[in-house]
Amino acid sequence: MLCYGKSDIGKKRSNNQDSFVLERICENTAVFVVCDGMGGAKGGKEASELAIETFLREIRKSIEGLIKDGQCDTSTLDIAQIISDAMYATNTAVYNKSKESAEFSGMGTTLVAALEFDDYLYIVNVGDSRMYICSGGELHQVTHDHSYVQYLVDIGQITLDEAKNNPNRNIIMRAIGIEDEVEADLFKIDMHVYKEFYVLLCSDGLSNYAACDNIRSIICDEIVGKNELSTKVDAMIELANRNGGGDNITAVLLKYGEATNFD
Repeated sequence: MLCYGKSDIGKKRSNNQDSFVLERICENTAVFVVCDGMGGAKGGKEASELAIETFLREIRKSIEGLIKDGQCDTSTLDIAQIISDAMYATNTAVYNKSKESAEFSGMGTTLVAALEFDDYLYIVNVGDSRMYICSGGELHQVTHDHSYVQYLVDIGQITLDEAKNNPNRNIIMRAIGIEDEVEADLFKIDMHVYKEFYVLLCSDGLSNYAACDNIRSIICDEIVGKNELSTKVDAMIELANRNGGGDNITAVLLKYGEATNFD
């Protein structure tokens, strides 16, 4: 498995409130997270960084006693419960921080994470940061946005094409830390189904400013060499900036079917 991540401030924002992490905990377990903070310049960055720090710590804590000879024994793990507990702790940490002072009041963050356990990927998300899977030349959005415009699409009030330019497309209906509890979506992907595939985690600074067809073309572009993923991530960020760069842009790209390496 190869991986690469990058965050860019974009063209319109004065600070970057996105955060991401790529971490292999042991040979058969890895965690990849993207968060997009909100709530003022200081609050948004604090929320996204705290969310990643807490989520990663909780996942590590749940499995550290099961790691032997570089492998985690997942046979007895309730992975869905581990992820649920980590999300609860993450939401609580950000929510409690938001109550500490006026400067953090109302802060929150989206979260999308891919967790690798053996031959399975578990995807969890809150908000409108996304996870895509690209295989066989096709790009598929796995996560479902928790946004106002997605709600309008779901009830048939607007079309997907209309949603792309809706002035309310940045309004989200779920976020980490806004309430004392939050509901997350969880997806499970059997990697045996694919011979070779890509996973993209991104903030809405990419998905709002780069069309899916263009993202697919960049990911599917044949690039040979160790810089493949960094070249593709740079190209996606450059595209979003060319199209306005109205938000912070974060992209984490994973490639499965190759030798393990962190680009």
